[in-house]
Amino acid sequence: MFETEIGSEFSAGLFVFQLFAIPLLSLTLGLLVAAPLTTGVSVLFTGEGKESLPGEIAAYAAYAAVGGVLGLVAQRVLPRAARSGAKWVWIPPVSLLALGMAEGLVREGSRAIPDLLAPSLDASAGERGIVFILLTMPAVACVCYSFAIMTVHGRRPMPSDAPPTADP
Repeated sequence: MFETEIGSEFSAGLFVFQLFAIPLLSLTLGLLVAAPLTTGVSVLFTGEGKESLPGEIAAYAAYAAVGGVLGLVAQRVLPRAARSGAKWVWIPPVSLLALGMAEGLVREGSRAIPDLLAPSLDASAGERGIVFILLTMPAVACVCYSFAIMTVHGRRPMPSDAPPTADP
């Protein structure tokens, strides 16, 4: 019935660790990187430190970079990370984002979309921009984490891929 084998390199503990640690790390590190960057970009484009679309684009770039760097570091430090579910790390944050979007659409209609994707487009967003930070940005970082770790993992030759050696 179940024909799929789990390789000996799979680690359930590492899989669970990645599912929880990567979204939290990306949120924390992303805030540290994105906060000064978005403020600087907003000041550059608007002359004030208020939220702006260019600032939010900078936030997307900062969180994507944080996720990518986390993926590269994780694959370097934990070589089994890719084989322990790294390509699935993006699913919980993206699912939460989708649920948040569905709930917002049901409750508020199309006004919920700016809260999740670009709060500066809705002048009345106010404190609701926190949803952007807590749901959208970790999802972006986790997608980039999975992409980076699988890209690096895909380039490495695996021991099973080595050509057979001839016996003398």
